[in-house]
Amino acid sequence: MTTLNDRSPALPVSGKAIGLYVVLALGLAWFVTLPIWLIGIDLSPSLPAVKETGEPGSGPMPTEGELFTQSLIAQVCGVVMMFTPGIAAVITLMVSGVKFSRVFPMLGAGRPVRVPGFRPRAAGNWPYVRRLLLGLVATLAVTLLIALVITIATPVWPANGHTLAHQSASALGMPLALFLVMQFAMIPVGAIFNALPSVGEELGWRGYLYPALTQRLGFAWAVVVGGAIWGVWHAPLIMAGYNFGLFGLPGVALMTASCIGLGAWFAYLYGATGSIWVPALAHGLFNAAAGITLLFWPADTAFNGVTASVLGVWSLVVLVPLAAVLVWRVAKEPGRAEKNLENGLQTPGESV
Repeated sequence: MTTLNDRSPALPVSGKAIGLYVVLALGLAWFVTLPIWLIGIDLSPSLPAVKETGEPGSGPMPTEGELFTQSLIAQVCGVVMMFTPGIAAVITLMVSGVKFSRVFPMLGAGRPVRVPGFRPRAAGNWPYVRRLLLGLVATLAVTLLIALVITIATPVWPANGHTLAHQSASALGMPLALFLVMQFAMIPVGAIFNALPSVGEELGWRGYLYPALTQRLGFAWAVVVGGAIWGVWHAPLIMAGYNFGLFGLPGVALMTASCIGLGAWFAYLYGATGSIWVPALAHGLFNAAAGITLLFWPADTAFNGVTASVLGVWSLVVLVPLAAVLVWRVAKEPGRAEKNLENGLQTPGESV
């Protein structure tokens, strides 16, 4: 049983602090992605097919060298952009008077902390590890469920079985089954590699913004408002065609809707464990598994991110009900707090 840590400063949750964070997060995102816009890089997932057909806004087909350079620039900008929410959170806390030595522990990057809106948790390593493992397994299950919904709802699967998976396996000279096993086996590895930039996002969104909004508005509104801000933050990439191949506000609106649902899940994982590393790993896992739907897409058809992306319209069939269930579940949490405290569980303000 740990002791109370009453000397730990509370997160700054004033309107001024939250406003500063939002301005910094959005502004830094646009700043680091300026090269994409200055060069005019097309991030559409259907780039080759769109370029060849010359559809409006597509422009001439880049050379192979130009495609490589543009892809490298876009990837660097995208990775750097993922750190901007965390940078914004650090600046916001320090401007609000928090000492630098306390910033990262307050954002959940040290020992697990009590998250506003969630009941106290049992202290000890095993409860933490158990929730970490359950959270990662559930994240993968959510991703696979979205992929299943897309498979059922998208009537474009080729009758001849010539998918991108078939094409890739043939190019590598290996059986299709072995290729698919390797792809799925690489998901945990990809999750670990993706977790590093993902923690840059999670420090800001789930480490600061969601708890701050929860204290002011409650968890339900934190999910909606926080998810909307998170979705709009993606605008510099989405409006360049990323994910959906949409080059305007419709793409941002779709991303925002998906972020509200997915953000609820990551916020729940943070609240349940008190460690920002858990949603960071879950975020990395989700990104690593996001390409599953690509494997079964027709090889001769331009990928339609609006319907077939794991953040496209069909993802909302899973993410919206998931968010509603999580909001309902968290709403029941405060009523159990006193009983859990009597049973020797962690109290508000404690670290384990």
